[in-house]
Amino acid sequence: MNRIKNIRAGQRSHTAFVPCIVLILLFLVLMIPLILKPDIDTFDCQDETEYHYPTILKFAEEFPALDLRNYLSATTPLYHLFLTIPTLLFGPGVIQLRLINAAISLICLLMAYRILSRRGDMQKALFFSIFFLISPYFVGPSVRISTDNVAFLFMLLSIQAMESGSQTQLQYIRTNGIMLCTIMVRQIYAWLLGAYTIFHLMRKKTHQDVPLLQMIWPMIIPVAFLTCFILLWKGLAPPLFAEGNTATRLNWDVPVYVVSLIGLYGSFLGLWLIRLFGENKGKGQHLAFLVLFAIVYLLVHPVSNEYPFMDKSLGDRGGALWMAVSFLPNFLSSSVLLWVLFPVGLIWLYTMARYLASRREYLMMICFVLWLASTMVSSHTYQKYYDLFLIFLLGYVLVPEKTEDPILYWIGPSMLIAGFLGMTIMRFYF
Repeated sequence: MNRIKNIRAGQRSHTAFVPCIVLILLFLVLMIPLILKPDIDTFDCQDETEYHYPTILKFAEEFPALDLRNYLSATTPLYHLFLTIPTLLFGPGVIQLRLINAAISLICLLMAYRILSRRGDMQKALFFSIFFLISPYFVGPSVRISTDNVAFLFMLLSIQAMESGSQTQLQYIRTNGIMLCTIMVRQIYAWLLGAYTIFHLMRKKTHQDVPLLQMIWPMIIPVAFLTCFILLWKGLAPPLFAEGNTATRLNWDVPVYVVSLIGLYGSFLGLWLIRLFGENKGKGQHLAFLVLFAIVYLLVHPVSNEYPFMDKSLGDRGGALWMAVSFLPNFLSSSVLLWVLFPVGLIWLYTMARYLASRREYLMMICFVLWLASTMVSSHTYQKYYDLFLIFLLGYVLVPEKTEDPILYWIGPSMLIAGFLGMTIMRFYF
């Protein structure tokens, strides 16, 4: 009997290994030609040439007396400090730094697949991982020096650590150490501290034997480091970027854009989400309220089709949804496309929240709410800030449903993949 179990475990291990090989090969085919390409006229090229690469060179020149008070990046400096080491050892070649960055991005992709595949359906996990891979907002930071994918990798590791069934002192310290790395790459991920606190307080209700102090005191580590930088900068970013990247008030365009993106992607994944919707009792009682809320929100805070033209580079930075919005008329001062996608996105979001609640899985919805609140601090509403998180969230919710889907269920997802692949090829190869 044990021998049979071992054979089956080996077969599952072998089966799980194949998608990783597929993802690695696809990653190499997509990324290597772009890494070696000297110039690509996209937002990631600008971020590399004007901010991240100069910061690394500056740190290498100043080493070991580094000026961390004001430098040419709007983010916390861990990523730049890490890439300063190979710069000092092997010289300031940009290609070698891109290759290191690409290797980290590949690990990020594989970690996303690992988390999703462990939740259930490996076929759907592979689909969402490929969706993740071909997003231009993953490709760009993979082939240029960028903090985006590195921070996302640490965020995934933080979520995985929080989800761990182990509630020991060592596990709490480990989780806070990973959150520290995340925040030291991009300070915007400080919302993880809130997610950690809320999630573990909720878990404590069913684990009364865990002392509260044992869970809270390790937070001193990331909080202390973040506080040091806030005091050093006298703000949330280095002085050079304090005004340009931080809104003087909350950016209320962000919830509309984010939820509309969920509505857009969810429309292609509709049959999966409709099935999920049908499995939850009491499912329709709040739908009228959600639609009414969307109408009132857009009446009080209109989001028009003129937004994409406020910045010439917004076609790249703002994303595909802004481009689609720009071609359609307004109704009552808001784009007609947002009038459709925003309420649809709220319904999909409600469906996902009910599903996770039915499974007593609260972490990702806590993370979503705090992540959304943190993105509203930025004065920019760029799709590259939201895309990867939303793809991962959709996968996180839909992957556990292990079913033998008929071909009809895969038509929409296949169209979504084809569209994203075409957009990525057009943006980076032509």
